[in-house]
Amino acid sequence: MRSLPQQGNDSADKMAKEFMAKAEEMKAAPYFTAYEEEIVLFHEDTLIEGDIRTWLKKHEVEKALNNWKAQPVAGKLIRKFPKQVPILAKEIWKSAIHCMDGVAWIYFIFAICHRLPTNLQKHKILNPGRINCNICQSGHVEDEEHLFLCPASQHLMIMFERQWTVSTENGIFPTVMLGYLEVSILKKCGPKP
Repeated sequence: MRSLPQQGNDSADKMAKEFMAKAEEMKAAPYFTAYEEEIVLFHEDTLIEGDIRTWLKKHEVEKALNNWKAQPVAGKLIRKFPKQVPILAKEIWKSAIHCMDGVAWIYFIFAICHRLPTNLQKHKILNPGRINCNICQSGHVEDEEHLFLCPASQHLMIMFERQWTVSTENGIFPTVMLGYLEVSILKKCGPKP
């Protein structure tokens, strides 16, 4: 004795086989339907299906990341953290848009590409004696790493950490290690000066 679902499945199979037999006798339908543009796009040997803009954006991002990774200094962090840096960039972009603070986005770009105006960047060629940190007077070279570890600016880092809230829908957002700096995402905007 067969169950009701089995009987329904058998009926559906029988109907599908009947329509398949009818379809084999029909002539082939045209590849393009009515009112459809007759354009087929290929990239090398791959057929591009769906929205061309999505495909183009994906490949443009891949190419830009590869060019960035090829840079000897600016590409250090993207080579070391290829998954985390784009995620962090997206979160900082959202936060900058939400807070209407473009300076945060520019600062992130300079920091991630090792282009912050540190003493090392400003004086390494013309005045190598001035590359040490002027704030803490410890004799350390002022580079991007020292900016975030400088003993004289630790009170600022503690203040910023208190203002930053790290959260997503479930209340938890993992922080990302970027070599020398544990970066948290600014989700809550502080008061504008």
